[in-house]
Formats: sequence, C-alpha cells, structure tokens
Amino acid sequence: MLAGRIITPAAIWLLAACSGASGHDVVAPEPQLLRVDVSRAMDIVPDTTRMLRLEASPKSLLFSIDRLFAIGDSYVVASRTKLRSYDRRTGKYLGDVAALNDSESGYTNLSQLWVEGDTLCVFDCNARSVGRYLADGSFLGKTYPFAHSEVRANQPLRMFFTMASGDILTVNGSTGGSTRTNPLLSHYGPGGEYRKYVPGRDVRESTYLMDGAWQDRECDRLLLWEPLRDTVYAATTEGISPLYVLDAGANSFPESYRNLELIQDRLDRFYRSGDSATYVSVMRYLQAQGEVLYFCLAGSDRRNYVVRYDCATDSAAIASVATPDGRYTASTFLALDGDSLLLELRDNQCVEANPIIYTIDKNTLR
Repeated sequence: MLAGRIITPAAIWLLAACSGASGHDVVAPEPQLLRVDVSRAMDIVPDTTRMLRLEASPKSLLFSIDRLFAIGDSYVVASRTKLRSYDRRTGKYLGDVAALNDSESGYTNLSQLWVEGDTLCVFDCNARSVGRYLADGSFLGKTYPFAHSEVRANQPLRMFFTMASGDILTVNGSTGGSTRTNPLLSHYGPGGEYRKYVPGRDVRESTYLMDGAWQDRECDRLLLWEPLRDTVYAATTEGISPLYVLDAGANSFPESYRNLELIQDRLDRFYRSGDSATYVSVMRYLQAQGEVLYFCLAGSDRRNYVVRYDCATDSAAIASVATPDGRYTASTFLALDGDSLLLELRDNQCVEANPIIYTIDKNTLR
C-alpha cells in the first residue's frame, strides 16, 4: 500500500473536493476557502445497535481501516498489508480475499483499490498489475495496463486513473531524491503509451496514503493533497493548480508548520503538547456528491470530526462521534454507502478488539 515511510490512519487526515466546474476548467484566480469552525460541531453519541463489531481472532485481526467496500453480503477491509472479508450482518470473519506474496493470485503492494460491480480491483504498483477478486477470495485474473509503456525513472507509478477521454493520469511516487526532477503526475494515452509529465507540482516527500487522490468524474479531473498542508489541488492532463484551502479560523494549523519539509516534523508540531492552541488539519477520505463534500479531519487534542461541506452555499455541518466516557471514539475513516456514512470506531477499553464499523444516516449532517 505504501512506499517510503508508513503513516497509519491514526496519524494523519486529508481532503479533496469538487467545485462544480466542468471539463478542464481547473484554474481559478484564488483557491476557494473551506471554512470549518469546529467549535460549532455537534456531538453524536454512538448507538450500540448501529455498531458492527468485526470478529477479532488471531487470523482476522486488523490494524485499522484503510479502505472499506460493501460487496454483496460482505465488507472487504484493507488494513495495511491485509485484505479481509467480513459478514455485513454479523461481522464474522469470512477469510482473506488475497494474500501478500509474489504469486500470480497475490499482491506485493496494496497501492490502490476500487470496485467494479461485484469485483474488487487491486493495483499493485510494484508489479504494475491490476488483480481482480470476488469478496469470497475467488481470483479472476490480472491485467498489466502498463506492460508496453515507458515508465520514466523519475515518475514511478503508485496510482492511476482513466479519464473521460480514455487517457490515463498516474500519481507518482518518490524517487527519494535520486533524480533531478520528480513530477507528481504523468499523462499516458488510452493504450498506456507515455505522453508527458503534468506540470504544476512535484513529489515533495516519500510518504503517501492510499486515499491521497480522488477522481472527480463529474468534472473530469483529479483532486490531490499532501499530509498536513491543508491545500487541495485539481489536476487534468494539462496541469495542476490549487483548488481548496482549509480555513479553520483560530484552529488553523500555522503556515510555518505546514511548510516544514518532512511529515514527521509536521506531525510533531501538530501534536506538540507545549502549544496552547488546538489545531485542526489534514482531511482524509473525501467523497463528493455533486457540490457536497464529505470528509474527516482531526484535532491536535485527538478529537476527530466528520464534515459535510456544501460548496454551493459555502457552509459546513460538523460532528464529533464519541461516547462521553471516552470508551468509543471515531477515527478519521469515512466511506459513503448509499444514504449512509460508514465510520470506524475504536473500543478503548479493549485494545485487542478489531475496529467497529459504525453507520449513521448522512442526513444527520445538516
């Protein structure tokens, strides 16, 4: 899943969005400010009847939820190097969908995941392959979309997205400073032939997350972000430009900290106990429906938030999901499932418990 240093979901949170533009109209005079006032957050106390506890046994344990897909009667969960299936009604462990190995049916890196119908697709950036699986672990085969492509040394693949034209945008990984340039995006043709790098942004560091890019199909573009920098970029085959900037008012993470070169340095400043201010920053798991964005953010006081942002009215609905006694607290995971939002809860009284999938009606955030 990751190249370079691993940063887990408990450590950082990020954002992406859609402004309602269309086609290649991605360059704006100024990025739109996403104004989020966490002092106005509503408190949602988790209802135990909405909790789905995932079975915790030596063979079914998870670290936390990186990705969650509802496929038929199963939830497929990606957790670091694990890819496991659980019953949607009971949370019973059904088995591993695939395994971390270099066999034909395995994977060596969970670089990117998506669903096509009832099929889970796994992009392994090491092998440059797409493996296809059913939720019960049936292996349907692999394809190699870049088998006949020239992949430049300074543009190593880690994710790829097919645009409306059929052309492909790849999000590139870090070369660790071994190359003079390291473009963030590359443009390939429909047949996988290399065309050019996309101007506007370079890879800044080696850490990346599986949810560091969102394909905005309505606007035919990608939304990209970097940990603890609070800027979201829009990209097409023509270029990359800033689209959104988080504005959390008095709780904004200071620019001088956001500009620190290394993610670990930014994390240290974000959680620094000596700072009197409470910061909020770095949204993750953004999903968009029209001009409404859903995403998570976290505070330096370890309080996490779910946000519904209406870009048309420039307004935010914010919620914090936790029990008053602190037993159950939400992480920064979020997935849309029809009219529901799926969150990850942790049972802080049982450190060996698996994550809990918690469901709320998305209209709760109004």
